[in-house]
Amino acid sequence: MTKSLTSKFIAGALLTCAASAMAAPVAFDVTAASLTPGAGYGVDAHENTGTLLDVLFTPGFSTQNFSLASVGDQSTFLVGTLDFRESNGNGGILAAETDALDVTASLTFASPLGSTQTLTTTGVATAGAINGGANDSANGGVDYSLTWAALTNIAFGTGGLFDISLNPITFSDTSDLNQNLSATVTLRALPATTQLEIAQPAAVPEPGSLALFAAALTLAGLTSRRRRGTGV
Repeated sequence: MTKSLTSKFIAGALLTCAASAMAAPVAFDVTAASLTPGAGYGVDAHENTGTLLDVLFTPGFSTQNFSLASVGDQSTFLVGTLDFRESNGNGGILAAETDALDVTASLTFASPLGSTQTLTTTGVATAGAINGGANDSANGGVDYSLTWAALTNIAFGTGGLFDISLNPITFSDTSDLNQNLSATVTLRALPATTQLEIAQPAAVPEPGSLALFAAALTLAGLTSRRRRGTGV
């Protein structure tokens, strides 16, 4: 009975030490981000016959290096800014200015995907009207909005998953003419750690785990001496 309990204690201590060694944060390196607006954006030469919606997209990204340690951890960074500059003259937003307004966002990851990869998502734009009128009321006062399809369950390593989401943009009655577009990375699942990774110098057990392991070795030694003393 004593031998069985000792073996279970030692096994539990070894598992605790191994789990501690494997609990390493996931490193993310985002090296590039860009926005590609559709052909429906631009500045018209004559607003009364306009076919382009005047929204300016300005890059604002800087290289991101961060780590996420637990499921649900997040990191948010700036991708760019949007300036809504469409004039309210000549009928505001014309019907001919409401097509080809989708926007593509591209994010390049150097890690943790195993190789450098660029992930893309599409923003769907909806144009309303500007400052009053029946069309403006029908759209709840929204002049222009941009919503994004989230990128979910992006796989990395063995069993690792993360999501990417971009915040929606809404301009209402031209009150906020400049808004930031940000991306949020959320860790959904930690990857399994291989034996090779455990052996790396960075994977050092915590002091508490080392103490537990030492106690297990001491108990094993005492048990071994007791068996020799009793002739078992």
